Amino acid sequence: MRAVLPSLALALLLLGVPSVLAHGTLEAREVETLLLVDEADDSFYTTGGYDLYEVYIGEAHLREAGMGAAGDGFYFRTILFGNFAERPPGTNEYRVEFNFAGPDGPMMRYLLTKDGKTFETDFDHLMVTVEDNQVEVNRAFVALQNASLTRQMALRDFRVTSLVDGEVRDRAPGGIYVPRTGGQVEVPMPSEVRADSYTLVGPTKYVAAAAARSPAGNYTLTITSLLKEGEQHVSLATANVTDYTFVLPAEAGGVLKAGGTMTIPFTLEPMDRNGDGALEPFQLDVLSDIGGRVGFVVSLQNGTAALLPEGAVAVAQPWSPETPLQAPLPGLVAVTLAAVGAAFLLRRR
Repeated sequence: MRAVLPSLALALLLLGVPSVLAHGTLEAREVETLLLVDEADDSFYTTGGYDLYEVYIGEAHLREAGMGAAGDGFYFRTILFGNFAERPPGTNEYRVEFNFAGPDGPMMRYLLTKDGKTFETDFDHLMVTVEDNQVEVNRAFVALQNASLTRQMALRDFRVTSLVDGEVRDRAPGGIYVPRTGGQVEVPMPSEVRADSYTLVGPTKYVAAAAARSPAGNYTLTITSLLKEGEQHVSLATANVTDYTFVLPAEAGGVLKAGGTMTIPFTLEPMDRNGDGALEPFQLDVLSDIGGRVGFVVSLQNGTAALLPEGAVAVAQPWSPETPLQAPLPGLVAVTLAAVGAAFLLRRR
């Protein structure tokens, strides 16, 4: 049975730890949700391990993880207080575990260090900044497809645990733990859950994009920032363009300020390059450098190339140069998706 000490004062007396000092707050971002708030107690510089603090969740697209939906995922952001260089004698490893549950049950991802400078992890992507007495976990990213998750699924039961050589030192939500007790003696500390669950919506909070085709056959993409402050850089990416001619202006994309809008004209024409009489759809993504993605599928509809919302059923369509162009689809096909901020890009705020 785990013992719970009635007060921090008793634990400090047992450990010989100096008085506690409070840390500053972690800056909140408009695209993230605060999950957990923990105490952030300077006594960890003596007891060892990383002291937990606020934990945020956000969603983003990571191009390194894949094109289109394959690169979509969620991430945790937090600060770990402590200095591995000042660890107790004989300590080999600091480890932090992030527990959560999806529809199919519990999941866990971890990060650990054996030198305080480099980190091992099973997150799909980990971005950290090591500073004096703290580690900023800017993005601990989980790709949805790798975790067998999809949009509209809910995550729950969030818990973060800090360990030293496998022994618990801190837990959020929860207290701190007395060293050399096998994680059996807990000191209650202020700690609370701010969000019991989080529903995945995809990177939907940074940009919106709408595609339009005029009666004359001219195409445009109108991209709007959903941010209330800060800026982001927008670009376009394509994959598997085999049966269409897709031409962008030389300077397509650019910096988009909060609440701002930009329009990108482009040329899109059917072109059966392999001569099989069928046009294969292709993926077109509007990307933001801070993690946003708006996905379209380009497909032939009634003899006309059209941009459909991602997820629409699009299959190869028969076509020949003699196929007459039909009336275009209704003037505007809109999809709203988004980007989640990455911590190293806070300079854009």
